Amino acid sequence: MKSFRDGIIRLFRAAGGRLSWVAQRLELGARASAFDQWVRDRGDLNKRLDYALEPSAVVWDVGGYEGQWASDIYSRFGCYVEVFEPAPHACSFIRRRFSANPRVRVHPYALGVEECSERLSLAGDASSLETACCGADTQTVVVRDVVAVMKEMGGGIDLMKLNIEGSEYSLIERLVTSGLIGEVRELQVQFHDFVPNAQSRRGNLLKSLARTHEQTWCYEFVWENWKRRPAHRQ
Repeated sequence: MKSFRDGIIRLFRAAGGRLSWVAQRLELGARASAFDQWVRDRGDLNKRLDYALEPSAVVWDVGGYEGQWASDIYSRFGCYVEVFEPAPHACSFIRRRFSANPRVRVHPYALGVEECSERLSLAGDASSLETACCGADTQTVVVRDVVAVMKEMGGGIDLMKLNIEGSEYSLIERLVTSGLIGEVRELQVQFHDFVPNAQSRRGNLLKSLARTHEQTWCYEFVWENWKRRPAHRQ
C-alpha cells in the first residue's frame, strides 16, 4: 500500500499544476500519520533507546541540544557518549550537565562535509544551518568535516544519532562517499522535509544506505534506524 501511495505521489508531482498540489497534500498526510503512529508506539521510549550496548560502546549524539537523549543513553548503558552541539548556549548547558561525568564529552561544533564556519539560526531544538527561522537570531559557529573527526577519534561508532535540522542529508552523503558509513553500526536519524528535494534526497540516501545497512524500523520523516550488515564493517 505504501509503495502504491508513493508511486501516485511521484506521478502527481511530475504532472505539475493542480496534481502537484494534491501530491503535496498526500505527503503531508502520510507524515502526520507516521508521527501519530510514533506517538502511539511511544517511540521516544520504545525505539530510540532500544539497543544492545555494552559499557565499552561508543555513541555519537550529533545535534545534542540540551543533552537529554545523551543522558538517557548513558543512564541505560553506562557507555561513552560524544555529544556534538554548535549552539553556544546549548553547548554550555550540556557541559555543565555532564561536568562530573568523564564518559560524556561535549564538542562545541557541528559536523558537516568540510572544515568551515557557518551561520546558525538559533531556534532552540530547531536551530539549523540549512534554513533561517523567522525572527531568529543567528551566530557564526564552527563546522568540522565528519570524516576528519572520525579519523581523529579512531575506532568504530556503535550508535550514531543524527538530529541536525536538514544537515543530515549532506552529512550522510559524506559518510557514504568516503566509505566511513561502514564504521557506524547503528544509525538513528531524523530526516527533515523542509529542505529542497527532501523526498528525492532521502530516497537516494535510502538506496545508498541499503548497500551496507538494513532498515530496522521507520516512521517516515519522524525517526528511523539503520543497522550495519555484518559483512560491511570497514
